[in-house]
Amino acid sequence: MQEEATKAEGMETDAPMEQATGHAEESTGAVVREAAVKAYAAESTQRSATRRYHLAVSEDLMQALQDVAKRQGVSVADVLRKFIKLGLFIDRLEGRSDVEILIKEGEQYQRLILF
Repeated sequence: MQEEATKAEGMETDAPMEQATGHAEESTGAVVREAAVKAYAAESTQRSATRRYHLAVSEDLMQALQDVAKRQGVSVADVLRKFIKLGLFIDRLEGRSDVEILIKEGEQYQRLILF
């Protein structure tokens, strides 16, 4: 009966776990449930460490983000995270008198000026 409940939950395993005494008292279902509880707790901790922010973007911008994501083999969310991190890095540098942000293309340098 317990094996059927485990299969219904989609958590079927191969064999029951045996105790050191050789008894199969601890059922596979209990082991699977314990692992699921631990995984859920870890996922809940991760979820509480992140926040969602809904962002509306134009169709052109979304297409550009999707193109970058496809080219890099990642999700649009990953592209946005990467771009945000880059923007935050540049923001920390901006305004410092000892820092210039340069882009080198071939042998040409261009100074990046932010508004």
